[in-house]
Amino acid sequence: MLPNTFAWMRAGRALWILLALNSMVTFAMTLYFTWDFAQHLPPRLVAGLSALGWNGDTYFWYNAFLLTVNFVCFYVIGVAIYLLRPMERIALFASIFFIAFGTANAYVSAPEYLEIFRTGPLWYTVSFNLNNLFAWPLFIAFCAVFPTGHFVPHWTRYLAAIGFVITILWSSFPEQFANPQGAMVFVLLAALLTLFGGSFLAQILRYRYYSTFAQRQQTKWLLYGLALIVSGTLLIPTVFYVILPASGFGGARTTVLADLVGNTVSTLFVILPLAVGVAI
Repeated sequence: MLPNTFAWMRAGRALWILLALNSMVTFAMTLYFTWDFAQHLPPRLVAGLSALGWNGDTYFWYNAFLLTVNFVCFYVIGVAIYLLRPMERIALFASIFFIAFGTANAYVSAPEYLEIFRTGPLWYTVSFNLNNLFAWPLFIAFCAVFPTGHFVPHWTRYLAAIGFVITILWSSFPEQFANPQGAMVFVLLAALLTLFGGSFLAQILRYRYYSTFAQRQQTKWLLYGLALIVSGTLLIPTVFYVILPASGFGGARTTVLADLVGNTVSTLFVILPLAVGVAI
């Protein structure tokens, strides 16, 4: 085995261990902050939950269930991929991405909760953003290079670059993206359609024109997962942020439902590690 191969293996293993430990600790603290948030809900959520017949405890356990399902699916499959194929770069990349994404995608999407990243403990913000750095910015890149590790078709590298920029903006202005208003709604939907739709199209082209038989079987499972994710992430926000407001429906109940559905939609992303786990 070549020296440079040993070098990237050691570096990759060190990064994998760091993110694996950091992800577990960060997720545990996310659950704690979710519980604390549920004990001191803002008036908007209290009114909306009351209209639904919910209270703070119901709110916490519902979100804790979603967050745990999201984290466990990503984390367990990420660890399994690394243990099964520790010598393959694409497997290491997938494992790091899943382990980081399991925590980066596990948080309550209510705008008031996002204040924790600005006013909460600095170490928590740093640890969460460390996971986020290897999660959302790499999401489109992962879809573009799976299963060979190469950007196919070639234009997917530009799609990955756009996804990286949008992710950085999302991380810098979480309140605006979590609760879009006015024209921001349509800009966000257009960006999601471009990124997820482009990733879906790229996998179709890869499947039809570039893949071997074995790679087609792997790509097929990712296509199934992306189809469900694209449908959920575009359809449900459109209903709650465009159709219902335009129809005159609003009030505390609708806004709380939008938050709860947003958290539920985020859990749809567990389809991705499940599909990739089956493919690998």
